Amino acid sequence: MSVTPSLSWREEIPVGEAEAHEALAARLVALQRQRAQTRTLGRALHYRSFGDPVGVFEVLPGLPSWAQVGIFASPGRFDALARFSSGNGEPQPDTKPDARGLAVKLLGVPGKKLIKGLEDATTFDLVCVLNRTMPARTAAEFVGLVETVASSPLKAPRHFFGAIKLGEVVPVLRRAKDGLSKPVPSLCAVEWHTATPIRWGAAAVKYGFFPISSVAPAKPPDEDAADRLSQDLRGRLAAGPVVFELRIQPYIDEARTPIEDPRVLWEDAVSPWLPVARLTFNQQSLDDEAGRRRRDAVEGMSFDPWHAPVEFRPLGEINRARAVAYRESVIARGASAEPTGLP
Repeated sequence: MSVTPSLSWREEIPVGEAEAHEALAARLVALQRQRAQTRTLGRALHYRSFGDPVGVFEVLPGLPSWAQVGIFASPGRFDALARFSSGNGEPQPDTKPDARGLAVKLLGVPGKKLIKGLEDATTFDLVCVLNRTMPARTAAEFVGLVETVASSPLKAPRHFFGAIKLGEVVPVLRRAKDGLSKPVPSLCAVEWHTATPIRWGAAAVKYGFFPISSVAPAKPPDEDAADRLSQDLRGRLAAGPVVFELRIQPYIDEARTPIEDPRVLWEDAVSPWLPVARLTFNQQSLDDEAGRRRRDAVEGMSFDPWHAPVEFRPLGEINRARAVAYRESVIARGASAEPTGLP
């Protein structure tokens, strides 16, 4: 089943939003620097990597006209660097519930890019998490949640109740708990989603990477191992290719597929998924010389949904806040410049 997307989507940008986002970004950087007192200064969130494989991204033929935008206008092939990560700003064992992430950086992508000073970069980042929705509606609520998780028991209530309206406390906590408790048998066997929309030419969409195939590791990791997910990823990549399919889900109307409220699930029955590309991680080692060199390079990079061609601009308040927060985090930790090719 296919649908024709509505092009009537719009963003709602209140007065004073830009200043508010600068203040929120400063709070995240403060947290980032606080954590650096006991470990190496790194990402504010998604600090720990499970693995950094190299892949090939192939645009599928026969896309409907509305989806033929930018690099998706015709079949093509791009090198890709990926980072599977744990969402917390502190390293913790895989046995502990956490958000997980998959960030993919496409290389050799033509066209003008969004970030000032990086207009001529040749990268395009696709940034996903496990969940299709977010527990918080606004960036202020999200930062409040992050500060709450990172705080001592005495300070946590101040952060939480200062950011979230009283009537939303229980729903936010429930959504956050549900999101963290999602089972992950393997990083190669789960779906990865944006949770927030992006522009796709004249349309607006959400996107996701869907698992297609992978080979079980020759030696399955112990379920209680602190690095179970890392072991499984390494084992599957050593055993054979790992394949995902990129699919997009178009905006239909504000009631059922809202732009500004990432808590709302865009139902499949309302907006069916359209396959647009394949991402293949061919058989490889993450621990040989090439794998270690790639890991060092990728860990120094930044992955940002705003690393994108102008026709794929991130949409919604959460994404507008991310533009500021990612910029400040990158500056704080001294991330490396955008790559021009494989490490």
